[in-house]
Amino acid sequence: MQGFTRTVARSTLVAVTAAVAAVGIILTITPASSQTTQSLNLDLVDSAPIHFEDVGRKGLSAGDIFYFKGAVFDEEGTKVGLFLGESAIYGRNMKKAQVFATISLAGGDLAFQGRFNFEASDQGIVALTGGTGTYEGAVGVLHSTIEKSGKVNLDITLRN
Repeated sequence: MQGFTRTVARSTLVAVTAAVAAVGIILTITPASSQTTQSLNLDLVDSAPIHFEDVGRKGLSAGDIFYFKGAVFDEEGTKVGLFLGESAIYGRNMKKAQVFATISLAGGDLAFQGRFNFEASDQGIVALTGGTGTYEGAVGVLHSTIEKSGKVNLDITLRN
């Protein structure tokens, strides 16, 4: 009986190893080029908050919430969509802000989430968490920078 158990255990181990190797080969053979990458360079000209909730201590403090809404333009200056966002502050300044945003375009919506530093010209990179319409299944990132004029550049890289 002991020899039978060793034989079964050994054959099971061989079968599992073969299955893992097969999966590894399949994953290795699948080309990375099956993903398509698309870049969108958009501008948010009026980036001032439309509303501010002063929660907790008076003045800028943890828990305060800013709401944003504005038209989004392409590089030629044509209005192509709408930006809606909410940002919660996690400190005594604008360096730590959690952002949730949606950009609505003709083909559908793109949703974003992550941490921004509103006190820097390079505000940060947040995750593209999903999309609708032609952007369904999209993942990627949004990199936000702000010019001295106040115009916000939104460079989006998305992969389907």
